[in-house]
Amino acid sequence: MDTFPSSPPAAVRAELAALRTALDQSGIPPKSLDRNVLVATWNIRGFGKVLDKWDSAAADSPRRNLRDVLCLAEVVARFDVVALQEVKRDLGGLRRLMEALGPNWAWILTDFTRGPAGNQERMAFVFDLRRRPTLGPCGRAG
Repeated sequence: MDTFPSSPPAAVRAELAALRTALDQSGIPPKSLDRNVLVATWNIRGFGKVLDKWDSAAADSPRRNLRDVLCLAEVVARFDVVALQEVKRDLGGLRRLMEALGPNWAWILTDFTRGPAGNQERMAFVFDLRRRPTLGPCGRAG
């Protein structure tokens, strides 16, 4: 798999900075590895392939691109565990998201549902590996 370019274009960097500011002001509690566990769900409609470029044109298919993946990563990184809904059979987008999140992140997938009723979608649980539980009294996680 290709890696992200070392530096996104200036417009993408500006958009990410604005997103960070909005997230800081959103009311989501700050993530604190030793004090809280932040869990979220997110229906990322039809999350499958992504374009290997920073912008998408109207005629592009799929429409999601590297900029979109970095924006998704900014949101996901605010939590410890995120259940992503509508992850498609093609895991290109999820793999790119994991690359953007970095080595402290992992994922577990459900099977995708075959046939038209399931639309070949699945759920992905993305989680921060730094949240490994420690055992407290009586062997309970604490």
